[in-house]
Amino acid sequence: MISNEDIFAAATRVLAERPDATLQTIAQAAGISRTTIFYRFPTRESLLQALSVDAFMRIKTVMSVLTGEISSQYPQKLLEVTQKLIPLVEQSMFLRNVPTENNNLNSVWAEATAPLTSYLIQLQQEGILSKEIPHRWLVASYVSLLFAAWDEVSLGELGSLQASRLVVHSWLRGAGHISI
Repeated sequence: MISNEDIFAAATRVLAERPDATLQTIAQAAGISRTTIFYRFPTRESLLQALSVDAFMRIKTVMSVLTGEISSQYPQKLLEVTQKLIPLVEQSMFLRNVPTENNNLNSVWAEATAPLTSYLIQLQQEGILSKEIPHRWLVASYVSLLFAAWDEVSLGELGSLQASRLVVHSWLRGAGHISI
């Protein structure tokens, strides 16, 4: 029996390339019948919603290691998290290319990035990052660099390790205490 995980993998792959793909096309890519996919996801929108939540929860799972005590190893910790996020390139393409009608995803996104937000606030409180920069800006700028890295990796312009290092290096240089 095929799992939802298998359906999600096929759907993510198909939708990253063809955002307008039908449930029938996705079912074929997953190697299941149209009836099976419609049984699990009665509408295209229900599948898109489930895929979005799955992608966000994958991001949250990776980011959840950003808890606990801050140490002088924070650049390495950010690098490790970024290296684990880079393989989610197909999910990132899906999230950008396939609009959903559900506005509930903002709260799911906030939940997914909550560990990063907490970690960055903690770095600010300890004086490692500038307190003058709003934490929402810090999160948004990191995520923007992450999406840029996903783009470069998907185009074959950067390898995963190089992309991860560029994200963290660029972000830390921009989030330091240098005044303009």
